Amino acid sequence: MRDFLKRKELWSALLFLALTASVFINMNWFGEHREAQREQKTKINDMMSVVQSADSQLNGAINTIEGGAGALESLYAINIVQSRLDELRGWMQGMGRSETFNMMMTVYAFDRYLSIELSDQWREGGDVAVDASREQALIELRSMKLDLAALASLGQQTREFVYDLDELSEQWKLTMEQRIQEDPDTFVHKELK
Repeated sequence: MRDFLKRKELWSALLFLALTASVFINMNWFGEHREAQREQKTKINDMMSVVQSADSQLNGAINTIEGGAGALESLYAINIVQSRLDELRGWMQGMGRSETFNMMMTVYAFDRYLSIELSDQWREGGDVAVDASREQALIELRSMKLDLAALASLGQQTREFVYDLDELSEQWKLTMEQRIQEDPDTFVHKELK
C-alpha cells in the first residue's frame, strides 16, 4: 500500500511540474506575441506619421509652385517631399513583408512622377520649364495631395483602431482604388492601374 501511495505522490508531483511548465511556457509565448503586436503597432504609427508629413510637405510644395516660384525654389520644395517619400519607403522595406507591396508601388509611383516628370525636366529647363509645366504640374500635385490626404487619414484611424499590417495594406489598396476611380487621368493613377 505504501508503494502505491509513493507512486501516486510521484505522479502527482510530475503532473504538477508539467502543468507549471505548461503555464510558464504559455505565459512567455503570450507575452512575446503581445510585445510583437505592440512593436508592429508602433512601427505602423511611425510610418503613418511619415505619410502625414509627406502630405503636409506636398501642400507646402503646391503653395510654393502656385505662388510663382522659379526652378530653384520649386525643386527645393519637391525635394523635401521626395525625402519624406524615401523615408516612407524605408519604413516599408524595414517591415520586410509582402503585405507592403501595394503600399510600395504607390510610393514608387509618387516618386517616379516627382523625379522623372518634374525634377529632371525642371533641372534641365530651369525657370522656363517650370513656367511651361506649372499648370499641369499643379493638377498632378493636387491629385497626389488628395491621395496622400486619404492615406494619411488611415493614420488617424491607427490611433483609435489597431491595424495589423495586413489590414492596413488592404485599407491602403482600397483607398487608392477609390482615388484612381475619382481621378483616373493623372500620371500616378495611370501608373497604378
